[in-house]
Amino acid sequence: MTARFFSRIPGVAALATVLLLLPVDSSAQARGKILHGFSGERDGMNPAGRLVGDGSGNLYGASTQGTQYGGGIVFELSPIPPDGWTGRVLYTFKNFDDGGYVWGLVRDQAGNLYGMTDGGSNRGTVFKVSPGNPGQEWTKTTLYEFCPLGYGTCTDGDQPLSHLTFDSQGNLYGTTPLGGDLSCQLNPGGGCGVVFKLTPSPNGMWTQTVLHAFSGKDGFSPWNTGLIFDSGGNLYGATTEGADLSCPVPSGDGCGLVFELSPENDGSWTETVLHVFHGDERGSVPLGDLVFDSAGKLYGTTLEGGDLSCSANPSYGCGIVFQLSPEPDGKWTEQVLHTFTGPDGVFPVGELTFDPSGNLYGVAEGGGYEQCPYNPSYHGCGTVFELVQNPLGLPRARVLRFNGKDGTYPQSGVVLDAAGNLYGTAWAGGPHGGGVVYEVYAPDFPAAEDR
Repeated sequence: MTARFFSRIPGVAALATVLLLLPVDSSAQARGKILHGFSGERDGMNPAGRLVGDGSGNLYGASTQGTQYGGGIVFELSPIPPDGWTGRVLYTFKNFDDGGYVWGLVRDQAGNLYGMTDGGSNRGTVFKVSPGNPGQEWTKTTLYEFCPLGYGTCTDGDQPLSHLTFDSQGNLYGTTPLGGDLSCQLNPGGGCGVVFKLTPSPNGMWTQTVLHAFSGKDGFSPWNTGLIFDSGGNLYGATTEGADLSCPVPSGDGCGLVFELSPENDGSWTETVLHVFHGDERGSVPLGDLVFDSAGKLYGTTLEGGDLSCSANPSYGCGIVFQLSPEPDGKWTEQVLHTFTGPDGVFPVGELTFDPSGNLYGVAEGGGYEQCPYNPSYHGCGTVFELVQNPLGLPRARVLRFNGKDGTYPQSGVVLDAAGNLYGTAWAGGPHGGGVVYEVYAPDFPAAEDR
């Protein structure tokens, strides 16, 4: 049967702990709560991917590790009026062959959940978990296993660490950071990553097609970076490395780029590099999904670059939020919307989220509260930030900071409900040290700061 991993009774500590996110302006009051603190036991630990909601207010996610088997779980959190939540384990990964280390889910209209694992009998899997009888554990189906012959033969992709995207026909799209072109100069024999498509057939089998294999110059390692579609059926994404090999990063493997893949009439796909990062004040190492606004502009974050004097990462920078705007000649122009300096965050990761007013929300995995007992090298436990529309110039930042007791090291962006509540996960910290699912009420951010 499915396991319930915390109480249904509002007020129990694991359910309704007051979230201690600290505003930059310490005089401001911020509300929020921990919906669940992971213990590493049957509920797993270290949630990483973005949460997924349904039309009934339920949240779905995964923990990457923990349980007696070590592979983590797929879970559901459900609201109980007026302010309680209950949770249950939908699926527990049983062993290495079964998979594990899930980095995000996507949900279809029938309520099935899809994701990728970094485990499995070979070099990663794509899976589906489906509801069964009431009260029973969901059923997992492996849709695809990468690299069946093992390392050195992974032309189809290797070690997926991102989430999947559906198109309107029910096909799945994703990336792997390795595999593909085994002659790639930046990772000979291992490959520089791929973009792939999975197509379902009436008999339940899925067929994988590599749409693009990166070669280094055109990108390397789309790690924790998913894909998005535009209205014309083109795909957009980013690679964390590759392109400008002269940029100042310790690996020497490039500072990353933003790309577009366009379908051709013969079934092939063509890559266009939209923007290359150079490791300067305009960003380096994009990490996380891109997002479109209503005008067709792209938004994202880079892990490094920006303020190269940032004390948490001197010479390399603490990251930026950027905008890419299409021009009539087909080129894209970058604008830096926000540069992180430490108190407002260090190393932004994951996806950005728009609210109906055009404000942006995201997370940084470090920075914020300097006295954080976790991540001393990251100068804090991380932040949740809002960039507020400013008609007079660049967006203004409003920031809430983790302190460890309420979580630390968030690895994915937040989701926003119709009431203005933000939901997210933090990798570690919390009441049991294994990470948390948290809620923040967006209007409770402190006053914005002009930058």
